[in-house]
Amino acid sequence: MRFLAISIFALAMAGPAQAWEFEADEDPMTDKKTAVIVEAGDGLFAPALGAKCWEGGETLLIFNTNQPYDASASYLPMVPVKVRVDKNEIVPLIMIPQELSGRLVFADKADEDGGAVHEILLQIRNARQRVAVDLGSQVFQFSAKRSGKAVESFEKTCGLDLEKLAKASAGDATEEEVAKKPDGSR
Repeated sequence: MRFLAISIFALAMAGPAQAWEFEADEDPMTDKKTAVIVEAGDGLFAPALGAKCWEGGETLLIFNTNQPYDASASYLPMVPVKVRVDKNEIVPLIMIPQELSGRLVFADKADEDGGAVHEILLQIRNARQRVAVDLGSQVFQFSAKRSGKAVESFEKTCGLDLEKLAKASAGDATEEEVAKKPDGSR
């Protein structure tokens, strides 16, 4: 998981973005395209919300608390998290706490959560005001500025169709519809 999220951590540490940023790269082990989007909040050590995807592979949603990871602490193995974009319905998901470069982060794989990650990314793409993340004891807010452009680039780089994936997770699409690539091919 360290390798999976390192780009998000690096972008988040780059300074106050206060807008969604996109970065594309290539996986050095597989030569597949990768993409990262992140909104790092206000301030150098502010929390960050982001996602990473691999072309034709997995997609992760990552919340970086930017708080030091305490190896002696007893973190819950899974943490219920709620995400709300603008005035949309709250999307619940379960995230796994872990250490990344000495910081506490929470991550969730899109294929293991019943579609919540794809739904959240779709909502972020269409966001106009804010994205809120509720960790139970604290709510964090992130700007929606440039989220549409960042998520569209993210989708294109990794060959995702968030509308079809979110629709499928809601049971509104057939497997055949989901299997089609965004350009209509298979």
